[in-house]
Amino acid sequence: MRKTPRAVVLGLLIVLPLSAFSETLRGKVTDSSGAALQDSIILVQHWTPNALRHFEADSPIILHPDPDGRYNVTVAPGLYDVFVSCGFCAPQAKQVKVAPRETKSVDFSLKDSRYSKSTD
Repeated sequence: MRKTPRAVVLGLLIVLPLSAFSETLRGKVTDSSGAALQDSIILVQHWTPNALRHFEADSPIILHPDPDGRYNVTVAPGLYDVFVSCGFCAPQAKQVKVAPRETKSVDFSLKDSRYSKSTD
């Protein structure tokens, strides 16, 4: 019987957890004219099914897009709600399912809020 070298086993133990989350959510946030909204906030909510087949919310991930309006976040496979908002835009939400080893693009084009012109 051939033995597996300890270094190979140790290497696998190190690499496997690192590859456990190779899924990505990415996208772009713009206004209705196509201009990047780098000051917007993106909230990514993961829903995990429990033993009763109900979904429980994990801690959300909150991030901001870069100056070009792009965002990129590494996630586990599963069901996500992605919310985007900014101070003068109406918020938007989309629900997406991310499969293992998948990169899912979720873009948003936010419209002006009806309250953005109000000073109340």
